[in-house]
Amino acid sequence: MNYRQLGRTDLRVSTLCLGSMTWGEQNSASQAFAQIERAKAYGINFIDTAEMYPVPPRKETQGATEAILGTWLGKNRGRRDKLVIASKIAGPGRREWIRGGDNHVSKRTVPWAIDDSLKRLQTDYIDLYQIHWPERYVPAFGAWQYDPSKEREAVPILEQVEAMGAAIRAGALAQAAESAAASRRAARATPFPRSRGEGRGEGRLTPARPTTPRGFLSRSV
Repeated sequence: MNYRQLGRTDLRVSTLCLGSMTWGEQNSASQAFAQIERAKAYGINFIDTAEMYPVPPRKETQGATEAILGTWLGKNRGRRDKLVIASKIAGPGRREWIRGGDNHVSKRTVPWAIDDSLKRLQTDYIDLYQIHWPERYVPAFGAWQYDPSKEREAVPILEQVEAMGAAIRAGALAQAAESAAASRRAARATPFPRSRGEGRGEGRLTPARPTTPRGFLSRSV
């Protein structure tokens, strides 16, 4: 297995990442555990999940994927530091059952979502925490041209990344990112602490390749 540094962070991840969005819907917990063990046997150290999972998203199953991963982590605490766990806060959309419909990504909801994910994951920190999809308008789902007529009111990026930065300083997160958005629009939003538990850093979270259409950190590894 090959490994690469994730952007400018201290996270070193396998070039293959184990996705989990079927756990709790198409895959049982025992099947998920088998997938984790198989992935680890091949050197994969990177597991991606989200508070919204599994898919298709439903009120009855929301959070089940993180809970399944948390069950495995709870039984394998000695192996936690060998893994890079990534999760995501859901953005606005057809998810009225998440936080009672308050699914804006704001200084109020970010710590709320992180706390819920930590409990489901049975861990005291998340290595990479991402905004699943931007609250502001961005071209998505195959669209690549920006359409100004679709602009809408949204929580400012500054508020979102400052909320993430506070969680990093508190030790709940190691790194923060944004998924499914042009990195060049968000990379210079605000300085972050350099690593979990540290004070505010001098640098900014910038992507390894600024033209890559991914978040504060480039998810291209």
